[in-house]
Amino acid sequence: MPNLLPSLSGPALDQPQIIEHDETLSEDVRFRLANQDLVFDADVYANLHDLFWPWADEYYARSIRVWISAPREDEFVPLVTRLYPGRQEVIYGSEGIIVSKQLSAPMDGTYDRSALWIFECQAEGDRLLRIDVEVDWGEPLIQRMVDGLLVAQRNPQAARGIYQQQNAESTRVLGNPQSRPSSVEIDDEQRAHLVYYVLVNGEVEVPLLLTVSDVGEQMAWNGFLSIRDGDKVLEKSNTAWAETLKTGRLWTPDALLNHAMQIGRINALYGVQRLRTGFAATARDVQETRALVNCFDLFDPVQSRNLLAHLRRLAERTTGRLPLLLPVRPKDPIEDAGARLVYTNAAYLMALHDHMQHHFDAALLAEHYPALGLCATVLQQMSRMLEAAPVAGDGKLASPQEPLFEIGQALACAVQLARWRGDVTNAASWADSAADHILPPGQLSRMLDWALTTSWQVGANGTGCFPQPLDGVELAGMTIWHGCGVAQQDDQIVVAPQWPAAWNWWALLNVPKLAGSRIDQTLSLVWDGAVLH
Repeated sequence: MPNLLPSLSGPALDQPQIIEHDETLSEDVRFRLANQDLVFDADVYANLHDLFWPWADEYYARSIRVWISAPREDEFVPLVTRLYPGRQEVIYGSEGIIVSKQLSAPMDGTYDRSALWIFECQAEGDRLLRIDVEVDWGEPLIQRMVDGLLVAQRNPQAARGIYQQQNAESTRVLGNPQSRPSSVEIDDEQRAHLVYYVLVNGEVEVPLLLTVSDVGEQMAWNGFLSIRDGDKVLEKSNTAWAETLKTGRLWTPDALLNHAMQIGRINALYGVQRLRTGFAATARDVQETRALVNCFDLFDPVQSRNLLAHLRRLAERTTGRLPLLLPVRPKDPIEDAGARLVYTNAAYLMALHDHMQHHFDAALLAEHYPALGLCATVLQQMSRMLEAAPVAGDGKLASPQEPLFEIGQALACAVQLARWRGDVTNAASWADSAADHILPPGQLSRMLDWALTTSWQVGANGTGCFPQPLDGVELAGMTIWHGCGVAQQDDQIVVAPQWPAAWNWWALLNVPKLAGSRIDQTLSLVWDGAVLH
């Protein structure tokens, strides 16, 4: 397998994955890009597909294809695609000219409800380039051109204000902040086609921006104007990605594992977005929370606490009966999880327990304790019911005993949390219910055989990925917290490594430690084969 990944055999995790373009490369291959607001896929030519905004729980574009050509010149040939965290780059070439096309989901910017393309062109002499933008919104929209930008809206209201802007159920603003298109086709309500011409002499940079809003045109316009300097937006985003991924990084003799962990951390960042009710997994699946918390504890424990706070509020609202999916809006009805309640409540209790092991905070535990008690009590009641009348298999539960084992592990976590809280009564009560149903975690064998026990695969183009992204997220957290065995006990850092004996060194660098809600220091550990530094 490593021979398929020559660019990953060395230690340089910050290098992009590279895909060479040839006749075997399929245009149907997709790569995920996302930030804390938007999620979309990109093909090998850095075209956008299936733009989803979890905040609104809607798709805002089916596809936006952007391509470049040179009238009266040789055809541009795609040479290579580079995959970076948060962005994708395609290099095109023709005689005397080279073009870099980048597609990014901006991170840590002033308006992240956006997608950004940047063309960087270098030419010998004067060259005229044509940029075509072909849009399929996926639904009929009212489209019009305003000051050289395409505005597409669903059910716009009457224009108001000095700028005659319109509120609508959804709004998209697309265009180049520096120039107007030479040609516009918007006769089809679902599609649009824009054409720009660019004169290149030396080096020229051409941005293309898309912003979205669920309230109206003014918000999308304000967002567009705030990020109109595409180069600075991309630079800030790249810096944010680099700084984030340098935190909590593990180096081992296994280069492939190092790379897989890096992908897992990126998957975690791609996999959490902002809802009106708080931060949540893209699919709003409560059961994904534990894996995400364990992974974010490596490099962004504040985000872990955002995820846990969301579940705490929901547990308080539902008196300890967490649903399968988090609601999109605060007043949305909440559907009871039924038999799957075992797994949703367990996800919260185990995620909170794990976080307290990694970043203990007595005040935070006190804040969560009422919700924790509600969820643990519900699990205790379900345990008694299941023991009296086991649940028949429904296609979702592997066996009648599986929910009991899940309850056992969750209540064991609740017991430890109660002891940390000094609650002897509940600790004893929950311990009685947990005692008979605890399975050994088996984390070590899963970690050592990760290439076989996860969905990891290497594509024909030589790039490694997890078709089930949560597998990579789980691997990243498991490798640190179980492989290195790092935990916090009574304000002391405890390390119980479980690495293979063949690993004669490893280094865990810059794991953040919290003081209240702030990161005030970092932890680095180096094992040289004999001494832990």
